Amino acid sequence: MRKVNKEVDNQIDIPSFWHNSSIETQSFNKAIQLHLLHVEEVLKARNVEYLSKAQKVNREQLLNKLHAYALASRFPVNLNYSFQTPVFIDDFDTHCAVGYLMQQSGNDLLAREISQVQNLAYVHEIQVNGVSTWANEHGFSLNELAWIQPGYPPNTIITPLLNGVNGTVYTLTEYQGNIYAAGNFDTADVGIANNIAVYISGFAGWLWTDVDGGTNGEIRKLLDFQGNLIAGGDFTNAGGVQARSIARLNNGQWEAMGTGLDGIVYDLEVYEGSLYAFGDFDIIGSNTNRKDVAMWNGTSWDDAGLGTDGAVYAALSFDGKLYYGGDFNTVNNIDIKNIAEFTGESVNNIAGPNVATIYDIIDWNGKLTCSGNIKSDTLVQGIIQFNGEQWSTLIGMDEVALIDSTAEFRSLLVIDGELIVTGNFFIGSFMVYGRGLAKWQNEEAYPEPLAIFNETVYTSLNYGGLYVGGSFHDQFNGTEINAIAKVEGFVTSVSQPLVSSNLKLEAYPNPSENGIVHLKNTAGLEWIKIYDIQGKLIKRQDMKGKIDLELPFSGSFILESNLGDHIRLLRK
Repeated sequence: MRKVNKEVDNQIDIPSFWHNSSIETQSFNKAIQLHLLHVEEVLKARNVEYLSKAQKVNREQLLNKLHAYALASRFPVNLNYSFQTPVFIDDFDTHCAVGYLMQQSGNDLLAREISQVQNLAYVHEIQVNGVSTWANEHGFSLNELAWIQPGYPPNTIITPLLNGVNGTVYTLTEYQGNIYAAGNFDTADVGIANNIAVYISGFAGWLWTDVDGGTNGEIRKLLDFQGNLIAGGDFTNAGGVQARSIARLNNGQWEAMGTGLDGIVYDLEVYEGSLYAFGDFDIIGSNTNRKDVAMWNGTSWDDAGLGTDGAVYAALSFDGKLYYGGDFNTVNNIDIKNIAEFTGESVNNIAGPNVATIYDIIDWNGKLTCSGNIKSDTLVQGIIQFNGEQWSTLIGMDEVALIDSTAEFRSLLVIDGELIVTGNFFIGSFMVYGRGLAKWQNEEAYPEPLAIFNETVYTSLNYGGLYVGGSFHDQFNGTEINAIAKVEGFVTSVSQPLVSSNLKLEAYPNPSENGIVHLKNTAGLEWIKIYDIQGKLIKRQDMKGKIDLELPFSGSFILESNLGDHIRLLRK
């Protein structure tokens, strides 16, 4: 109960068995439901002889309403803020429990007034006139109402990469030691960058820079193939060179790849040493009506015999086979819906008739794992897995469907065995809610929200940490985040360019709650420099005889010392 609302500690008539009992549930809707039903149980058992007859009747009626509200399991979510807060009425016009009781008692105007002026307030913080009067008329104390009220979003630290880009990032990749972002934009930080930019560490710190003039249309996928950066999308020109929908960056200059493809390329994948393009296109010069999948033979694009009647968004080379998925009904005029398996010799149907649109495919713990729409017809899907014989839906999808029946799950990424998922969806775990970014620790665990983004998160990258890109332009703790960001707290085996591998110093705690970091192994230490995540020098500090330093504000930093260390530090 404390996980839902710490107000339980202020109640003096809690049943004794509550103190030595626990209920295990990882479903966030179920946790709220159990909380409300337990509160109802205690409130109904309280001695209310001091109330008038009218107050008793009103109280009993509303507690019955609370019971129905709990069983309905539709609760408000925080869509707009990255800090923990209740929400009185959310963007879907869903009332919190207290707001619902007001509505059901004929006082919805009071609930909406609270929503307009103090939508994020805890009950004891509400200053709107009439709340105390309403509570008294219906036989409740403010302490009781405060106990009923639950709900929090995640506390993840999101940091910008300078000013980001002024449009949408569809794809992120690491190439030659740097982060490349591509999509639909014409400015990166404060400079011109047409649909693709590279984030590098220069002499003056981190900066975004143009990539040989970029392209004249959006880029949907980047892939390092044979030492060249391949870009696929919807364009006709790259770096001043005519290139239709696909081009390669060779020694810093764009080159065409044959006559290109007539349409849009959504994904690129290497299978048995060959490069394949997937999307919604025709193969230029091909005499076949098969389309949407093409193979590069080194000089031109060939019909691979894998064409579909609709768009292909994702592909994966896995276990000696090539899997590709999207929004189609046939492959070579054979009924195969939304996902196909190519063995190198034949194309197979591995799905039932109702697999939803697929946006990404990944290998997670040896199982083919796909992301897509939350529903296909009446079936709940969202994220599904194939064990070689049948498909199953990942845990938590039913709960997501209750909140967001139009959810879309976009990119998939595995970091240290955990599945990181992006998209446009609302999700929750216990009392924490999020939008657009979540993780599964394993196949048996419920999802954990990681952040709240105001628009779609399309892509993710593991490069010494978790980076995400999308159409979001948002505020996190007062900092503007434009279409690309780092999600702090993910430490992986891939080193950032500035981070040392042979450290002399040790820094702890890291992350730090209060900003104070203690140093060990300080023999020979004379000075340190603290840089922010963008490479800007924050301060230089003499350290002779000192073992403590203070990080000035919340966020990610790099500590540099005269001993040669570069240590990434985090203040929550």
